Amino acid sequence: MSPTARAIGSPTNADAPSPDGKFNQFLDYNSGRSFDYRDLSGVLNRQAPAIRETIPPLVSRVDKDGNEASGVPSVQLLVPLGTYTGWN
Repeated sequence: MSPTARAIGSPTNADAPSPDGKFNQFLDYNSGRSFDYRDLSGVLNRQAPAIRETIPPLVSRVDKDGNEASGVPSVQLLVPLGTYTGWN
């Protein structure tokens, strides 16, 4: 999903910084036909490489504490030893 506070479900706490505008765009470069991007081998025919396209970043959704809600949760979040909030 897009990296905006509303899309990821970021906490609306005044202490929590908003992620809007803080993610970098990924650039896809064109270094020439004899350069292989899969294994980074070959010859760079273009110096400086031209930018083919801009790839938008994708981020996962977060819970009410600002921790990622998708994937395998970390042990620190599963064991109730303390409070782990995203804005501390």
